[in-house]
This record gives sequence, C-alpha cells and structure tokens, in this order.
Amino acid sequence: MNRNTTSSEKQPGRQPPSTRGKKPQAPAGTQQPSVEGEGSYTATRRYNEGVREHLQTHDVEAEAEEAREALEGEEREELEAAEEQGKRAAHRQMRPVQQTESGLGGPQPKNGK
Repeated sequence: MNRNTTSSEKQPGRQPPSTRGKKPQAPAGTQQPSVEGEGSYTATRRYNEGVREHLQTHDVEAEAEEAREALEGEEREELEAAEEQGKRAAHRQMRPVQQTESGLGGPQPKNGK
C-alpha cells in the first residue's frame, strides 16, 4: 500500500478532511441543481441581500421607534390580533398531513368519510 494514500482515499464515499463540511461545487460551466431542499442556499442569499439593502437604505432606529409607539398606542389590539392570526396559520401549516384512502396526503372530508 502507498504510504501517501489517506484513509479517506481508501474508503469510497468518504471525503478527504480538507473538503468535509463544505458545500460541493459544480464544475465550471455547469448549473447548480434546481432543488435545494429545506436549507436553500438561494433563499438564504436572497434574504441576506434584502436585509443588507434594507439596513443601508432605511432609518432602522426610526422604524423601531415607530413600531414601539404603535404597540403602546391605539394600534396595539389590531397588531396583537394580526400576530395571533399569523401564529394560527403557521400552526396549521406545521400539522402532520392526514392520509386519505388513496394513500396521498390531503384534507379529510368533514363528514368523516
């Protein structure tokens, strides 16, 4: 056996230590896969760019003060109702999907059939 061979080179499927934990790079001139899954790099990049742009073009301190005043003023009830509505919608989205007779997920009929 060659002494210069690392254990990661000997075992198929193992990455050498220098590449572990890094995002795989597509060869130059090729496209990245269109499905990224739950940890979407594209969505993260867009979000970060949007936050950066907002911070550079808006008076964030003034916006924070405006929000504080709204929560302490007449808008409080309306804002709290909107918050609860958002929480309910998020909770509904997080429920496990019920299985139908066809085996596919979807809403269950109200009459139980």
